[in-house]
Amino acid sequence: MRPSDLTQPQRERLIAEFNDHPSFCRESLRVRDRIGNLVPFECWPSQMTLAKAISAQRRMGKPVRVRILKTRRSGFTLGSCSHILKEIAFWSGRRAMIIADRYDPAALEAFSYCRTFAEGYKPFTRYGASIRMKPIRAADMALFRDGDAPDSPMLSVYSADRGEIRGGGRHWALFDEVAFWRAPAETIRAAGTMVPDLPETGIIEQSTANGEGDEWHKRCLMAMDPATAEGWQFLFFGWLEDVNNCLAFDDKDDALELQRTMDEEEEQLQAMHGATLEQLHWRRWKIRTSFNGRVEDFHQEYPTTAEEAFLSSGRPALDHKALMRMPVSNGTAGELQVIEEFPRRKIRWVARAHGALTIWRKPEPGHQYVIGADPSKGKDVSEEQRGADPDFSVGFVIDQHTGEQVAMLRQRLRPVPFAEYLALLAEVYNWAFLVPEANDAGFIDAILRQNYPLAMIYNRRRDPTDRRSAQPEEIGFETTNVTRPWLVSALDDAVREMAITIRSPIALQEFRTFVIKPNGKAEHQTGCHDDCVIAAALACIGLRYAPKKRIVTVEREVDRRPMVPYGQPRRDDDD
Repeated sequence: MRPSDLTQPQRERLIAEFNDHPSFCRESLRVRDRIGNLVPFECWPSQMTLAKAISAQRRMGKPVRVRILKTRRSGFTLGSCSHILKEIAFWSGRRAMIIADRYDPAALEAFSYCRTFAEGYKPFTRYGASIRMKPIRAADMALFRDGDAPDSPMLSVYSADRGEIRGGGRHWALFDEVAFWRAPAETIRAAGTMVPDLPETGIIEQSTANGEGDEWHKRCLMAMDPATAEGWQFLFFGWLEDVNNCLAFDDKDDALELQRTMDEEEEQLQAMHGATLEQLHWRRWKIRTSFNGRVEDFHQEYPTTAEEAFLSSGRPALDHKALMRMPVSNGTAGELQVIEEFPRRKIRWVARAHGALTIWRKPEPGHQYVIGADPSKGKDVSEEQRGADPDFSVGFVIDQHTGEQVAMLRQRLRPVPFAEYLALLAEVYNWAFLVPEANDAGFIDAILRQNYPLAMIYNRRRDPTDRRSAQPEEIGFETTNVTRPWLVSALDDAVREMAITIRSPIALQEFRTFVIKPNGKAEHQTGCHDDCVIAAALACIGLRYAPKKRIVTVEREVDRRPMVPYGQPRRDDDD
């Protein structure tokens, strides 16, 4: 019986269950288990996570774009191959490609997954009607060695060692183990343009980590950041989420011995991440047998969090053990908007997927806040130095009472619109104490033009007997070769003593890639940013010098220019 012979409700149920990827895999696909037997494909938790992410983007009518930071042997390659085969094997004319880091074993493994799916396909059946795969010939699936000329089969599997891969259009692409490609930026740039931005298409990029500051690290940071995600869904799957990463005890005494001898990190894994004794038992065994006792190598291959996955290649300037204890979360992205209701005005918070302002905790009555502000200088941190990755303007908001990061403004804004947005943000957070970097005189002048109370802006004159009003040249923190070490030291002290709590995963990644270079200067690694680090350090200065009790009332003139969301410059911005 054909699907067209079914009733309308039956057809709808058939299609709905076929589109449910775990049901499709369970009924129609076969895989080799760890022993080598051919068994029905029962999705692992990692593959369920991937299926949900793809379905979510499909429901929004968007092209599927997923970037996955994974652990070793987590099953994402197998899951990605099942999606690719499903997307091309039931429609004429659709084509896909897989690019792995090496021909052997990565490309061979991905090719074998797809071939096993195709050869062992069992028609998806409901009510006696089946959805059959179109016939697949041997020529429809091609595995290319280095030097082979690209062709146009239904599925092409390549090795990234061959360099740039160009050819005709593709509908789906899997880029596997990107961190280990020879030239990831060039290869992805060439291959990615082969996939059009249509809702029927998909690109999955996945890899384990291979150090901080490389192309894969930057791509993960971009996908994690609402300001730069650009339609990409970021997924992280840690070792604790893999059901295979546990080891049973021989007897109860062994379990009691492990519990008695747990170190500080194991206690944190249990308290903060819910690790079981069986999982900790497997972790100890894996570190001992596979990594010769090197915990750092285990962190890279089997990370607990996305931040732990990347190892720093330089001397860390900040305490990484303290950074590992930071309870990061994604927060809520959005924008502030000004609404004019003469003679007063209102500032409204609007949630937005890629907003410049991320909030973890809204302002609370009676709480006092400090904001460190680092304006963008337009510097490009990319290795090519061609303007591809300029720095950000960052406002880092900390609760003065708890030391907790409650909000962060991070966007590529020029000094004047950044100053306007910063003044609004500070007003929302109970007239927060501002510590702006003073190296850009135009930025300081723009802040002063917002009529923000001078008493609530850090100034460099510390003599309590000096009663003169602050001068513009004295406003803000001036970063020099003399004051920069003091600034970094203030942040390092706050991190080590847990005096501040970092919530932003983007900020935490910048903290981890903030290193001491061979010349002795503490700064970002090549290809990374340190704008959040400097803004947080300025906020730590604010925690030291902010007035403890304050009542601020300011009469503001209503801005009668057309309202636009901050982060989008007005035509009459004067920078």
